[in-house]
Amino acid sequence: MDNIKNGDKVLFSVQGLDGKFKASIYAVDPKIDLATRRCSFGHLAANPGGKIFRVSFARVELVLNQTKGALMVPTESIIPILKRTESLFV
Repeated sequence: MDNIKNGDKVLFSVQGLDGKFKASIYAVDPKIDLATRRCSFGHLAANPGGKIFRVSFARVELVLNQTKGALMVPTESIIPILKRTESLFV
């Protein structure tokens, strides 16, 4: 949770509403639910037209770090072969 700070920007979507909304974090709960890997934080967002309700469930996108030129490989596509040396096949 050290990577999430007040003022960090997030994008979120709410079920039943089209599009994504921008928000800024103002409070971070330091606990992480180990069973679900979820954390909680408060954020402030503009709400034109009052479409977003205070207790709405939101799916949040929070970028913690970006590495330019990095290649992302899904874990399902990696086949470990362990013998005397470690090898990975993609």
